[in-house]
Amino acid sequence: MFSLRRRPVPDGARPDWRPIPAWSWMLAAIGVVAVTALIVTVGLMQAFRRQHHQEIATVLTDLDATERRITELYTKAVEQLGSVSLDLSCL
Repeated sequence: MFSLRRRPVPDGARPDWRPIPAWSWMLAAIGVVAVTALIVTVGLMQAFRRQHHQEIATVLTDLDATERRITELYTKAVEQLGSVSLDLSCL
């Protein structure tokens, strides 16, 4: 591989190209892998938190619906017990 980096040359002389050392390519590759791993990890953490929050919200919504239904049935029972008219047709 040749780079665009050149050694200083005297006027009128042709520039001497030199290859980029392998360690610099490896360092760049390690950096890219590290940044990619960081981005993927953060994305997975956000997805986990979002899923966990959604599951908690679903459980709480179901619990609220159950409590509302119990309250509704209790209120109807109290209204029927306090009613003046009696339905004696079932006796």
